[in-house]
Amino acid sequence: MILDNLTRAFKTQNWLAAATEFVIVIAGVVIGFQVNAWNEGRQDQARGRLYLERLATDFEENVRRTETDIVFRTDVRNLGLEALAYAAGRREPETSWRVVAAYFNASQAGSSYPVRSTFEEMLATGDLRLIDNLELRGQLNVYFTDGNVAQIIDSLPRYRERVRTLIPIELQNHIWEACYEAIGGAGGQRVIDCPAPEVSDVNIDAIAALLVSDETLTGELRYWVSTQRAALSIYDTRREDGSTLLEAIRAELDRS
Repeated sequence: MILDNLTRAFKTQNWLAAATEFVIVIAGVVIGFQVNAWNEGRQDQARGRLYLERLATDFEENVRRTETDIVFRTDVRNLGLEALAYAAGRREPETSWRVVAAYFNASQAGSSYPVRSTFEEMLATGDLRLIDNLELRGQLNVYFTDGNVAQIIDSLPRYRERVRTLIPIELQNHIWEACYEAIGGAGGQRVIDCPAPEVSDVNIDAIAALLVSDETLTGELRYWVSTQRAALSIYDTRREDGSTLLEAIRAELDRS
C-alpha cells in the first residue's frame, strides 16, 4: 500500500506526498528496529538473571565443597603430624594399629572439584557479556582459571607411594573399607577413626615398628605435611573468594 502510494506520487510528481510516504517508510523501519532491540534487551536481561541464579546455586555448592575439603585436609595433616610424633618418639601410640592407620591415612590426597558448568556455558556461548558488572566478570574468570591452585592441591607425594608399598594389602583393604569414606561423586573425602581388623595374619606390631623406623619415609612425610599446610592456606583463600563471589552474585540478583 505504501509502495503503491509512493510510486503514484513519483509518477504525478507530487513531491509532498512522496516525501510523506518516504518518511512513513523510514519511521516504520526505525520503529521496527527499536522494537526488536527492546525485545532482545528483555530476553538478554532475563537470560542474564537466569545465569546469575544458576551461578548462585553453583557457588553455594562450591563453598560447601571447599569447607568439606578443609576438614578433610586438616584431618589428613593432623594424622601426618601424629605419625611424625611417633617417629620422633614424642608420643606413645595407644596401639600399633593406630600407628598403621595414621601413617596410611596421612597419605590421602585429592580434592573435590568446583561446579563450573554454568561458567563454561557462558564462555562457550559468549553470554558472559550478559553480566554487566565487569568486576564480577573478572573475579569469575580468576576463580575458575587459576591453574596454580591445582598444581599444589592436586599434587601426589612420594610419601603416598612409599607408605603404600610398606603396608600389607590386607591392612590397606581394611582401611579403605572401615577408615575412609568418599562423599558423593564430586571428589569429597573423609577419614574415619576405626578399629583394627578382627582377624589378621599380619603382624601389625612389626609393620608399625617398620613405619616408625623408616627415616626416608619420615622425611617424605615431613615434606607432605608441610605441603598440606600450603594447601590449607589455598583452601582458606578459595573459601573466602567463593563466599565473596556468592555475595556479589546475590547482590546482582537484587539489582536485576
